[in-house]
Amino acid sequence: MKLRFSVYILLIVAVAIAVGFKSAGAQAQFDVSCSHLKKMYVYELRGQTKLNFVETSKGKEDFWRFTSAHTHQDVAITFDNNVLLEDRVYSPTESIPSIPFPNRDAAEQAARSMCPALLTESPLPPAKPPLPVKSPESIESPEFPLSCDAIASIEIFKQKDRIWRDDSGDGYYYLVVITFDENVGKRFMRFIESSPVQWLGEDADIPRKYVQIQANGTRLISDAPMYDGFSEERVILVRRTRTGAFGTIRALCHDKAPTVMHVEHAIGVETVPISVQ
Repeated sequence: MKLRFSVYILLIVAVAIAVGFKSAGAQAQFDVSCSHLKKMYVYELRGQTKLNFVETSKGKEDFWRFTSAHTHQDVAITFDNNVLLEDRVYSPTESIPSIPFPNRDAAEQAARSMCPALLTESPLPPAKPPLPVKSPESIESPEFPLSCDAIASIEIFKQKDRIWRDDSGDGYYYLVVITFDENVGKRFMRFIESSPVQWLGEDADIPRKYVQIQANGTRLISDAPMYDGFSEERVILVRRTRTGAFGTIRALCHDKAPTVMHVEHAIGVETVPISVQ
């Protein structure tokens, strides 16, 4: 048992040297263990390779407690005291962040040195999810008129790009979240149900009830209609750029424009002030 344990530790150290790990310093650290993880997988996208984690209940609970205790602090994510990632905690989260590596071999080697039985094939497709075969401007669908009075609030989220195959510019996309005022949601859902089915997807083979929003006589364009969200409470529109997102907000209701934007980071979400002018 002692010999097997020593070989295991030597392997961890060898991998740490090979991929550039370093020992954790004095900053707070969260030491990942195999009990925190259900599985690990490697995903490559636009020249970036990352080792991704799927957490167990214990992993989610422990990481939530850790990030809650160290919000707005610089921390280290470690394994056997070797640093996997150094970053800032922006808000409490259950999700252990993905770890960047120079290539797939390095990522898989690290995973096998950590919890070899948990390394599995990626559940994600090798390329980005499909986009509509038509340009958003060419989609002809019924338009739901939405006045400023019908809007309770508008929020904006800046999220890491998981939609486009090519680089979207700054590596992010934007969600404009429109929450309805009272009594608007039921009318909106009836409008959707009475609307024709649109065929979306790369092969135009994904049926979906899709409508567009009309604000003050202007049709609001989404940059990825297949990923828009419709419910009785709210509508979520996807915009590829900050300029497009701000334009959507101004067209909707300038008086209810958000004053902050929620920005996704490796560890948590940062709330930053904005001015939609």
